[in-house]
Amino acid sequence: MPSPTPTTPGAGEAWVRGLSIHTRVLALVLALLVPVLCGGLWVISLTYRLERETNERRLEETSRALSMVLDREVTERVVVIRALSNSRLLDAAPDISQQALRAFDDQARRTLTGLEGWLEVRTARRTLVNTRLPPGGLPGPDDAPIATALSARTLIQPLQRDRKIGVQYATLVQPVLRDGQPVLNLTLTVLPREFPRVIDQQQLADGWMAAIVDSSGHIVAQYPGAAASTGRLATPDLLSRIAAAERGTMRSTSLDGQPLTLSFSTSPQGWTYVTGMPRARFDGIVPQAVLKVGMAMSALLALAAAASLWVSRGIVRQVRAELEQQVEKAVAHTRRVEQRMSRLQRAEALGRLMKGLSHDFNNVLGVISNSAHLLRRKANNPDLDFAIDATLRAVDTGSRLIRHVFPAHAGGTGDDGPAMPSTPRRALAGSRILLVEDNEALLRTTSALLDMYGCEVVCGTSADDALRLIEQPPGFDAVLTDVRMPGAMDGIALA
Repeated sequence: MPSPTPTTPGAGEAWVRGLSIHTRVLALVLALLVPVLCGGLWVISLTYRLERETNERRLEETSRALSMVLDREVTERVVVIRALSNSRLLDAAPDISQQALRAFDDQARRTLTGLEGWLEVRTARRTLVNTRLPPGGLPGPDDAPIATALSARTLIQPLQRDRKIGVQYATLVQPVLRDGQPVLNLTLTVLPREFPRVIDQQQLADGWMAAIVDSSGHIVAQYPGAAASTGRLATPDLLSRIAAAERGTMRSTSLDGQPLTLSFSTSPQGWTYVTGMPRARFDGIVPQAVLKVGMAMSALLALAAAASLWVSRGIVRQVRAELEQQVEKAVAHTRRVEQRMSRLQRAEALGRLMKGLSHDFNNVLGVISNSAHLLRRKANNPDLDFAIDATLRAVDTGSRLIRHVFPAHAGGTGDDGPAMPSTPRRALAGSRILLVEDNEALLRTTSALLDMYGCEVVCGTSADDALRLIEQPPGFDAVLTDVRMPGAMDGIALA
């Protein structure tokens, strides 16, 4: 079974590991509270959007209601003027007698009771009836010359100013047809001051505005500020939208620069009814309850962050205390291990020293022992036998002392150097011996002793020398080697 391969932590994992406990606890609290906070923000956003939609519907409904009321006012006047256009007194049009015209003037005055403005009956050349004159009075032939053609359909003409009396008014035109052709036009003036009263009845909210724009783009009436706005052109962006669509909602400004959101609706007669709400109110003001919830959530988040920091400090103190205890234990354990390792290293160093001393003492004893044997062999002097025997006994005593002092590292004389073979001397005669020893004195005395036994001795000072000599013919009958030698290979490995 293959052993698992250790994995290296990625950058993200390493980054997380590098975070402090304070940061991790705070991140945990935020991970729990942020979704709740996001949910609360979503509720606030939803409430804000719903309020905008509600305001838009409210604005459109107000505009629609205002247009219905104003259309009803206009329709009442259309019904009145249309009824007058069907009067029997106008059957002889356009050649109507003065008596019929005075009777129609009286009928018109009674019909228009309660309505402001005046009624005129016009031909293509002159004005026949004008209720603005005193009762019973008719315009003269040269009064109010008419330079425009008669209209063949009911319409509301744009706002205009009468220069003689200095009054602005709009005109509701109703044709009198004969054989499909207009022979008369009944015109009923509509004064702008009539409409603010109608708008006031709608009880618009504070800050709202309402306006009526005629077919030429001039303001007929406006609430508030009716007198100052009458006759002025509407804003260019509103006129552009009115020209593009019959109804809609848009962002604009009032004539005095107030930001508004407008809703407009254009009637079949060509007049446009506009209602406006302050843009700040339309965009939505977060309800107080929702605002309190948001503030409470923010306070909860801040409190949770503070609590997490307080808790994390306690955790850090406890963890720090535990870590300090563990560090103290680890330091004490490390010191004990270091002391044990130091003792082992000292023992190992002492062992290497004792082994080196044992090797050196053995080499010295080997030199002495081999030299004594050479003296016994070469001198052939009985007077020296006593000295040679004493020397050999001293060597044996030294060997025993070495084994006593270095019991784990010492052998007998020659055990650490080249050992003399136990083969009978006559058997060694003529043998080719490879002698490997790094101690020059021991190498010379051992070589001389073997040579005395009749051996052919080849010397080497290291295992590398021995390997090189072994590969050369004619070979060796025996290898006598030291145990400890310089180089990577000792005598045991060589053997």
